[in-house]
Amino acid sequence: ITDTGWEPSHPDLLPNVKINYNDPINGVDDDNDGFIDNNMGWDLGSDDNDATFESAFHGISVTGLAAATPDNITGIAGVGYNTRFLPVKISNNVGTLTQAYQGIVYAADHDCFIINCSWGSFSYSQFGKDIIDYAIINKGCLVVGAVGNDDLETVFYPAGYPGVLSVANSNQSDLKSASSNYGYYVDVSAPGEDLWTTFPNGSFGENGGTSMAAPIVSGGAALLKTQFPAYNNLQIAALLQATADNLNALNPSYIDKIGKGRINLFNGVSATAPQFLGLTSHIATDNNNNNFLLG
Repeated sequence: ITDTGWEPSHPDLLPNVKINYNDPINGVDDDNDGFIDNNMGWDLGSDDNDATFESAFHGISVTGLAAATPDNITGIAGVGYNTRFLPVKISNNVGTLTQAYQGIVYAADHDCFIINCSWGSFSYSQFGKDIIDYAIINKGCLVVGAVGNDDLETVFYPAGYPGVLSVANSNQSDLKSASSNYGYYVDVSAPGEDLWTTFPNGSFGENGGTSMAAPIVSGGAALLKTQFPAYNNLQIAALLQATADNLNALNPSYIDKIGKGRINLFNGVSATAPQFLGLTSHIATDNNNNNFLLG
């Protein structure tokens, strides 16, 4: 979860956090990864091992929807059921996202199969694209990106970079949420209105937007990866799209602009022979030495 941090004392989050047992808190970089005592995630905004939220609790709500602990007689159950989450704080102490794309690198380098990005902007950059390519192509990560809440067709990044599973927000009637961005680049929709999720001080409350729809997809992707462990990142993304419920008939003003449909995780985990066709573009270079080498 690349976001504004989490709450370590939250009873619905703590049981499912991913603990790095190879780097206990002792002031030493025991696992030699360049980060001292990154036992439960990392705060890139402050460059320390405490990924606790400071001024913006956005990340707490995102985390709960994907991975809140089930069956504990407390609060909610994250869509990912018992998936582990790694909190990667990408904001500074006033909530500004100062290390957003660096957070993707951190998550990719620490073996996260799914990287949730409930943030972004309309600005394209080669820097951002290179990092997305690194995570998806080099590290085999499934990057999930929210498409933003401006009711615009303008491409939103990182959701709009090739390979990112981009998520729009649908309401309880399977209509595009009034605020959700849209466009042909959108891959799927997910519920994103009036969602009950984790809040600060161990509490719960309602939140919404594509920021909240994205972790529902991330949690769903975790379920599918568990059901089909041999599937790679692109296959899990394809399965989510292939088994979604098409929303075109209900949204005639947004034909094919809110993805393949609203995700249907029952269809996903029950799939026996799903079919999906995607178009990808990949450019290879030989560094002008005319030699292609393995890997």
